[in-house]
Amino acid sequence: EFIEDLAKTSGARANLLFLDACWESLLLPEKGNISGGMRAFEPAEGVVAAFAADSVKTIAAPESDPPSPLAKAIAKHLNKFDESTEAACLAISKDLGKAWTGGHSPAGIGKLTALPDTDALREGKTAGEGFVNSVGMSFRWCPSGSFSMGSSSTGESATRDRETVQVTLSQGFWMGEYEVTQREYGKVMRKNPPLTFTTHKNAPMWGLQEAKTITQFCDKLNEIESKAGSLPKGWKYLCPTEAEWEYACRAGTSTTFSFGNSAAEIGRYGNVADQALWKENPNYHWAYKQTDDGVGEALALVGSYQPNAWGLRDMHGNLAEIVADHHDAKLPGGKNPLFRKEKDGRGVIRGGSWCSLPLYCESSFRNLCPSKNKSNYVGFRIA
Repeated sequence: EFIEDLAKTSGARANLLFLDACWESLLLPEKGNISGGMRAFEPAEGVVAAFAADSVKTIAAPESDPPSPLAKAIAKHLNKFDESTEAACLAISKDLGKAWTGGHSPAGIGKLTALPDTDALREGKTAGEGFVNSVGMSFRWCPSGSFSMGSSSTGESATRDRETVQVTLSQGFWMGEYEVTQREYGKVMRKNPPLTFTTHKNAPMWGLQEAKTITQFCDKLNEIESKAGSLPKGWKYLCPTEAEWEYACRAGTSTTFSFGNSAAEIGRYGNVADQALWKENPNYHWAYKQTDDGVGEALALVGSYQPNAWGLRDMHGNLAEIVADHHDAKLPGGKNPLFRKEKDGRGVIRGGSWCSLPLYCESSFRNLCPSKNKSNYVGFRIA
């Protein structure tokens, strides 16, 4: 439970947990069938477990209460984490090897390479490949390709503005794995979210109204990344087009949602108007009660639900996401489409939100961006 809470509440892209607990118990001496060490386990993907001593052994408890060898080693090499996680952990391990007597040595399970490192932008190799920029924002690779954009259910009032068109995206792109968080927005723009709704560093940033504000965020991020030497020539961060958004959401699928056709499954993939919302606030009596996503009248922390096939999360629900296009009665098709009006254009939002029925969270659903108020159901992700 502690590790789960840490993953949800920490604003870091990687968490290191040091457990200084390899001592023999003073309360329950080891005897009979009670043995020392940790129970054998396999860490999940992206998890590294490191032990101050062999994982199946214990060390005699110290007679006094000074800092342990592990605590001393961590304090000594803390600044090495600025260099790299691997350099720091190797230095700590080396000191522990010198400190122990009686044949003990540090041990570990998993690979340090499982911890993400920042890198300069580059072409991805496979769909869903991960990348983390210097600000700590996580992205997934979406390869170039063609797809059918829109809904095949023509004629219904809810689908008249999303009749199917063929789209080709000639270049692959990195799409934000999560909606831009309040921590990320504050780090780039030096601004905090309004205090009238969910405020948490790992909750998505809300209250934006148009693609122009996302462009301002991207301009500032481009400046930061350029100074960090992480933005090669020809690369820049942008608000995704409507076609890029749907292509990334679908992740190679042609079903109603990225996970299939059953709305009853949506509670596993996003925060929507469902049983949890209705239970917390009965005014949402119209909510879809066939699923329960565990979050009521609030935003979920990003990454709380299962990803699509390309590793993208919260594409359905939580916040409806602003895209670069203006709304038109028909979807823009063709090669690398982008529809913009010179004036009086209304923005488009995609994906639905915490107060949306599953219909409004479908991969193809598009809606008008609210024009005046800073809505607590609108946010964004970048590409």
